[in-house]
Amino acid sequence: MSYIANSSLPEEEVCYRIGLHWLVWLASILVTLALLAVLAALLAYDVTVWLWAVPMIFIPFAWYPFISLERGVTTRRVVQKTGIFNVETEEMQLPALETVEFERSLLGHIFRYGTIELTGRGVSDLRFEMVPDPYAVKKAVERAQKTWREGKGAG
Repeated sequence: MSYIANSSLPEEEVCYRIGLHWLVWLASILVTLALLAVLAALLAYDVTVWLWAVPMIFIPFAWYPFISLERGVTTRRVVQKTGIFNVETEEMQLPALETVEFERSLLGHIFRYGTIELTGRGVSDLRFEMVPDPYAVKKAVERAQKTWREGKGAG
């Protein structure tokens, strides 16, 4: 089960999950293919068995971003969790959120990815890199914040 689901309150719902852009997937696939090519070369040259393990050890590192990263927007907060064994979380409660900004480079504009930066009260900020559709994330955060404010005002 995901960190966001495990750490959510019973009345809290996940509004939006923030994935990684396909270029990150492409990089992981290319690294995996390169490591498999090294493995094939080692097999072709009858290298000792223990050397076969060397490229195989590095394949999980190519997929680490997908295994270790979880980002999302709930009805109460914005969350980013990184790590598998040493887990680090960053959360910002919607009431503390002041601005939602995004940056997009020329390549980001061409390939439709960007960086979202959330600024909260005080010195806290939360940064999401390689976001596939920064406009959608910005809208999801602002929609969740608006829904939270309306629900809080009605209660």
